[in-house]
Amino acid sequence: MAEEEKQPERVVKNLVYPLHNEDEYKSRIRFSLIKEGETIASRQIFDSVNKASRDLVNTTTNQSRGSAEEQAAQKEEFEGTPRESTAKETKKVIEKTVSLYLPVALTFRDNVQYENMDLGATGALAATGLGVVASGKETTKSFINSLISSFGGDNSKLASLAASEAVGKTASAFGLEGAASGRKIAAGVTINPNTRALFKGVNIRDFAFTFKMIARSQEEAAQIKRIVHFFRTEVYPESIPVTLGEGNAAASVSVGYVFPKKFDIRVEYNGVQNTPEIKECYLRDVNTVYNSSGMGMHSDGQFLEIDMTLNFQETRALTKEDIVNDPFYTRDGIV
Repeated sequence: MAEEEKQPERVVKNLVYPLHNEDEYKSRIRFSLIKEGETIASRQIFDSVNKASRDLVNTTTNQSRGSAEEQAAQKEEFEGTPRESTAKETKKVIEKTVSLYLPVALTFRDNVQYENMDLGATGALAATGLGVVASGKETTKSFINSLISSFGGDNSKLASLAASEAVGKTASAFGLEGAASGRKIAAGVTINPNTRALFKGVNIRDFAFTFKMIARSQEEAAQIKRIVHFFRTEVYPESIPVTLGEGNAAASVSVGYVFPKKFDIRVEYNGVQNTPEIKECYLRDVNTVYNSSGMGMHSDGQFLEIDMTLNFQETRALTKEDIVNDPFYTRDGIV
């Protein structure tokens, strides 16, 4: 099983909503933050790249970096850095889990991309496997005439089509597109573009979840605040800073980002997953609305209600094998 498919080890530190009477509603959705362990080799590569970034920023021009011998030595040092991190297994653990009530209207959308392609007469014939292909210099008229002799058919209509296209191309060459169109109308025939749907790729799935959280105690209000803070924190990347200069003249500049952490999302009833599998996701959007239906406040100044919408995107596109091997369908021997 590929590394991204491995089930992470669970070291759970839960945030839960609602806190009161939660056993009355056994359907839950769990958002588990995945922490990926770092290999020694990957740490060495990161340190080497970070050092190279500092050296580059502190250098005003490439010419001032030293002699050709020094540059060769720097290149040799960098290329000698181990590059075996992909060969070592990355350990995944669950850093923290947020368990929320299951919202209504869960949507699982599977869709792929197709585009329209005009094959023309030659492309359509090639798609049938007949192997008839016109040469680059062959005119439409001569190509259609070759089809008449090879496959037969209504010779009068094919001949009219060949003549119409020949006249049309000549008229177009002299900028007489109107005349070319008029010839087609008069002949009553035109080339079939043979438009076909061409598979292009697979869309990466998105998931959206909306929660209304109303605090019934100070403890629950504090828990809601922690939950919102957690998701708002994890939607953003960590900065990669580089410190330039020394002492009082030192300044820190952000030169990059560390990818945000991934989420393992599971929909469960009484502790058992009861929906199709969701692959590891990135949190893409957090939308928080305070007091959407009223102006009421708790006595301590906390908002009466908080609506939170989370938008996730899977880290990769699915294939047929992902659906065939989905535990939701296979565990009970249904398929």
